[in-house]
Amino acid sequence: MSEGEGGRVTTAVETIQDTPLEIGGRTFQSRLMVGTGKYPDMDTLVRSVEASGAVVVNDDVRRVNLER
Repeated sequence: MSEGEGGRVTTAVETIQDTPLEIGGRTFQSRLMVGTGKYPDMDTLVRSVEASGAVVVNDDVRRVNLER
């Protein structure tokens, strides 16, 4: 991130434009994909994803032993 005009914070997606990525007939404006694991709390996760400019977010799933 960097400070743009007027002190507004800009993301990498606003300053660099990739050609659109197509997957399964869907078009994405960013090639950046981020995961949701390893963040200390939900607020940090949300702020990180928003600041990244990513349009694809992988949601981590925990496996639970149902026999326990």
